[in-house]
Amino acid sequence: MITHGFVLDEFGRPYSKSRLEREKAERASLDQQLKALPKGGRARTELEKQLKALKVAEYIEPDTVIQKNGAEMFRLWVAASEFRSDMGYSQTILDGLSEWYRKLRNTARFLLGNLKGFSPDLAGRELVTLGIDRYLLARLDEVVVRARKAYELYELHVVHRLLVELVSVEVSALYSDVAKDRLYSDAVGSPSRLAAQVVLYECLRAITTLAAPILAFTAEDIWAHMPRRNGDPDSVHLAVFPDLHDASKGADVIADFAVLLSWRERVTKALEPFRAAKHKSVDARITLSPATSERPIMMKYAAELADLFIVSDVVLGNGTDGTVEIAEHPGLKCERCWKHFDTLAAEPNDVCERCASALAGRIA
Repeated sequence: MITHGFVLDEFGRPYSKSRLEREKAERASLDQQLKALPKGGRARTELEKQLKALKVAEYIEPDTVIQKNGAEMFRLWVAASEFRSDMGYSQTILDGLSEWYRKLRNTARFLLGNLKGFSPDLAGRELVTLGIDRYLLARLDEVVVRARKAYELYELHVVHRLLVELVSVEVSALYSDVAKDRLYSDAVGSPSRLAAQVVLYECLRAITTLAAPILAFTAEDIWAHMPRRNGDPDSVHLAVFPDLHDASKGADVIADFAVLLSWRERVTKALEPFRAAKHKSVDARITLSPATSERPIMMKYAAELADLFIVSDVVLGNGTDGTVEIAEHPGLKCERCWKHFDTLAAEPNDVCERCASALAGRIA
């Protein structure tokens, strides 16, 4: 047996038709009295205080939500609600869900745009070697395991939270930011760019299939435009959830990135004055002084730190005090990727070696 609590307004009170009508009538009465009073005076001040303290909830008819935002938004509210307890329903909640829904659509648009020409049958996880790529796939595997379990228990609100974190934090705020340089600047067909596309594809496929029971039309729209594997059905609603991978295999890289991402937060904060001085983050060379316990991890991923922090160069100093030092990179700027290097390519002589290879059609 499934039971649920009350549907609550924005003030945490159960909706009541009689109370809503009474509150609206009271507000209308106070407004009328206020109009009759001259500006200033104690009576007007007291009346304004009463009006400000009056809590009037606004009930939004489901048909109104559907007409304004489509049925997907109302489905999303239902799925996001923990139905076994009191459920909040207000314009504020709907606005928050609408904001995340736009984030989902924009993220899907980014993923689709960077998968042009990608064939999931010709490129798979065997291409993934970089730490950030392995981290994203490990986190994705965790989400898939937890989301499939949540569906078995009919806990749609858990699926919603998992999708919010995956889309907003892991894919949008982190991976797309780090991988843009590879996706935009590496040669088409290069192993590093293909590896990034593999990660994007795995994320898009998981997001689309996991969201399909909740966001039926949105998932179908994404599925219609994304690259598909041989044998995939025409409709996402005939597809299966992503395969289960052994999430424990990614435990080590997730533990490593807990350290690396904490450093990313520190570096981002330390770069704020540098950016305020009209610099871009890729204009920077940073020197880090990790604690002795963190140094092995930083050394392990030393070649990836500049891309992870969106700077041109990272130096691991000899100190152990956890400081971040920011300096303008003294090297030459590549006019294509905007990173700074000690030397640029011979031809053309205004870009780096990687960009020169990409422009010449060579796979670096």
